[in-house]
Amino acid sequence: MEKEEKQRSSVLQALEDNGTICFFWKDRNGRFLGASRAFLEKYGFTLPDILGKTDDEIGWHVNGRRFRDEEEKVLRQGAVARDVIGQCVIKGRIHYVQATKFPIYRGNEIAGLVGYFIDRDSIGKIRRDNQELDMKDAETGLLNYRGMFITAIHYFDNYKSYGENCAALFMDIPALDDVGRLYGMAGRKKLISRLAKLISHFFRQGASIAHLGGGRFCVLMKAENTADIRRRMLDLSNEIHGIREEAGRQVTLFLQYALAMISEARTVDGLFHLLARRLTEAEQEKYGESLYYGDRIAFDRAVFDNSRDQIMISDPDTYSLLYMNKAGLRDLGLPEDYPYAGRKCYELICGQSSPCEICPLPFLRRDRFYTQTFHNMNTGGDYLIQHTLITWHGKNGHFELATNLGSYAEGNYRKKYMLFQEMAVNDALAAGITAPTPHEGIDRLLARVGKILEAEKVCIFEEQGDGTVKNTYEWCAPGIPPSQASMQHVPMELARPIYDRFGPDQIAIIDDVEEVQKEYGICSGDYRPGLKRLISGHLVISGLSLGYTEVVNPSDKIMKEASPLLDTLTRFAASLIRNRNVMDRLQALSHEDQLTGLMNRLAFMEYVEGLPAGTKTAFLFGDMNGLKQINDKEGHEAGDRALQTLAAIAGELVGRDHAFRMGGDEFILAAQGADEERAEQLAAELKGKLHLQNLSMALGISLRTAPITDIDELIMEMDRKMYKDKKHPRK
Repeated sequence: MEKEEKQRSSVLQALEDNGTICFFWKDRNGRFLGASRAFLEKYGFTLPDILGKTDDEIGWHVNGRRFRDEEEKVLRQGAVARDVIGQCVIKGRIHYVQATKFPIYRGNEIAGLVGYFIDRDSIGKIRRDNQELDMKDAETGLLNYRGMFITAIHYFDNYKSYGENCAALFMDIPALDDVGRLYGMAGRKKLISRLAKLISHFFRQGASIAHLGGGRFCVLMKAENTADIRRRMLDLSNEIHGIREEAGRQVTLFLQYALAMISEARTVDGLFHLLARRLTEAEQEKYGESLYYGDRIAFDRAVFDNSRDQIMISDPDTYSLLYMNKAGLRDLGLPEDYPYAGRKCYELICGQSSPCEICPLPFLRRDRFYTQTFHNMNTGGDYLIQHTLITWHGKNGHFELATNLGSYAEGNYRKKYMLFQEMAVNDALAAGITAPTPHEGIDRLLARVGKILEAEKVCIFEEQGDGTVKNTYEWCAPGIPPSQASMQHVPMELARPIYDRFGPDQIAIIDDVEEVQKEYGICSGDYRPGLKRLISGHLVISGLSLGYTEVVNPSDKIMKEASPLLDTLTRFAASLIRNRNVMDRLQALSHEDQLTGLMNRLAFMEYVEGLPAGTKTAFLFGDMNGLKQINDKEGHEAGDRALQTLAAIAGELVGRDHAFRMGGDEFILAAQGADEERAEQLAAELKGKLHLQNLSMALGISLRTAPITDIDELIMEMDRKMYKDKKHPRK
């Protein structure tokens, strides 16, 4: 018996060391105890990477719940889980794997489990993204932009289905462009390769990494919060900044990055749009570089610009002004665009020809504030001023923050109302910014404006290409009937009184609408009956007129003070409209295959999820025959033309919105209401039309009734039937 045990142990050891099966074993709590060498090499792990960890802690399963549920059955019930299909991150790429697990007993109790994986992407054609869509970056071996986008779709689908969150990182090392210019492309290429390896090391477990060109990288990984990632990014920033030379050349590198969670966005495009905006902000403010400037707090310039207190920075050696905020200029009675730079602080502020007698420069230090009260003989104002020394654009700066004591002491109605307006604007802007979509942001903004101005209605009219304006958004106070439906094709002549009254501030105030309508020969019944007075803001982006806002019958007591508020909110509304147009365009592009014009995989997933319950649909899954031979013999342009021909025929049969290119040479056609007989007819028609073009396709047909809960299983069934047709084609 002992001899048999030793022989069995040696056989298992040989299989573990030399076999090609990717197997592993775990304890009763699902923690790895060991794995075969083939498993470790396949998934890019070392044994210490996985020992004592669960799948969730490694984070390598995109849809971890499916594997976790099946594993629980094995460990708690003694069941055998066979051929469980799921998505797994293998060396930075998502693969479809097929897992089998069975219990290990010690006596009569379950002590753990043994399992093995089969990588379906390496043996079949269920998902051929990695091969057919060319998702690999030639420079680094990481994913490219397309690979990143498709990977993000998988993570997003899993989040929508199972609620498992994912973190996304955009990283940029801007100095890489300078390396290329200074040291040539060879030096740049070596440095990019070095950085790619460094980033891969920091995110080697359970992460998908892409190189987006130049010094830009993207990382996608399972995560529930950002705390650990931010700590890791600080370490990575230090590692990158620690690179001082490459191939004997000196370099200085800073890492800029942006971080977002999938839960912050509604679509993949929205996620990347959010990351791009955050990365742009980080690069503009040089947040990555500020880590290495000592004990420094980075302020957004807008904090200074919009402060109600006066802020001024001057050169302590020459007294020349370097910066003055809007409050400081206003207090001096100067316009916001006044050219103060280079003026002496004592000349502009105090009206003197020499430095002030109480100038605090001799007492200033970087580690504290020097505080004084000051009566300005030039303006008559009394101020509480705090002084210190700072670094401003690489120079010493004398920083002053001055509080106008008189303005704080006044406490009259106008000051209180202006404070209310400022709070109201901030509240309205926050409502628009925090909305999940620009459409909802505009609706929330209008509601805030209407309540602040005590109006009956707030509307947005957008200019159309046919010489009309259209009421696209409307908010109504309680009890006020809507009129949006009747204001869809308003001739521009009826809006002319508003356009003619837009002044330099782009605000129009009409105290008596009826009188103005008479002036323009407009009957009151033609345009908004019930209008008494209105305020309107001109919607303009980059000099282009988009339309206007319209505040209907605002409160008398507020109307005269409303211009600054409406001006700010109208500008913000114009930005939301621009963002809406961009997002709508991105949404359309994200659902369309660029080569064929058909819908893409993301569109197919949303189409299936959106089918009304009870809807019967026939799905035809097709794989084009001979595409590789066409590419090899006639070139890829000929292959693209063949795919476009096939797509045109498919779109003609079922409609462009019901034909989907899933990737490479794989297509799905969806025919709602079709039974098996009709599905076979469609398959025959498709094959016949392709034959006339010297093309052919293997087809698999599946019929389903909504709701369809497992799209992967539907695709797998069609895939099996398609392979049967490939081996024994139907006529």
